[in-house]
Amino acid sequence: MEAVVYNGPREIGPVGLMAANSAMIQGASKVMIVDRHPDRLRLSEEVGVIPIDDSKGDPVEQVMEHTGGGVPTRVANASDIKPMTLRDTKIRR
Repeated sequence: MEAVVYNGPREIGPVGLMAANSAMIQGASKVMIVDRHPDRLRLSEEVGVIPIDDSKGDPVEQVMEHTGGGVPTRVANASDIKPMTLRDTKIRR
């Protein structure tokens, strides 16, 4: 199962949403974005992406709930800020 997470230091913008959509088109079985803006979370869900609202709890725990406790196959930084893992966190391969 290919699980992909897109995150940024604060939010996912249009480029991150397009990247997530592209991952869906390319066959990833689970694609998630981490954000807190209701409009972006709603839009991502409309195209089949799993929205992770980081204002409602630890995004790592939320991601792991969707992956059955495992880590995602890929974590991508969807911003122009320094490279980072999912909220500079605990997920490591």
